[in-house]
Amino acid sequence: GPRGGYRLARGADRITLLDIVLAVDGPEPAFRCAEIRQRGPNPLPQEAFRAPCAINAAMLRAEQAYRAELRKTRIAEIFGADTPLGQAINNRACAFRALYERRQEAT
Repeated sequence: GPRGGYRLARGADRITLLDIVLAVDGPEPAFRCAEIRQRGPNPLPQEAFRAPCAINAAMLRAEQAYRAELRKTRIAEIFGADTPLGQAINNRACAFRALYERRQEAT
């Protein structure tokens, strides 16, 4: 994160990409229908809005599909110690710590 990041509360093998999205963005759908059909200039009569908004319905279907895909992938599959990305991140973190970690003097 921009001010220090996040710490995982469970093992990376038990956290999905969807868990991360929900933790950061919350559970609400990404698209929220503002029902502009009724609120825009010159709205149609109320009986024109008996069917749900087709745009909202399509966006919700897309959201369900994308969440289902995120639910299938665990963080360990991407950042695990045995993946090239995981190894690169670990090496970078070790180098960062070596440069900036406060040294504790032996007493």
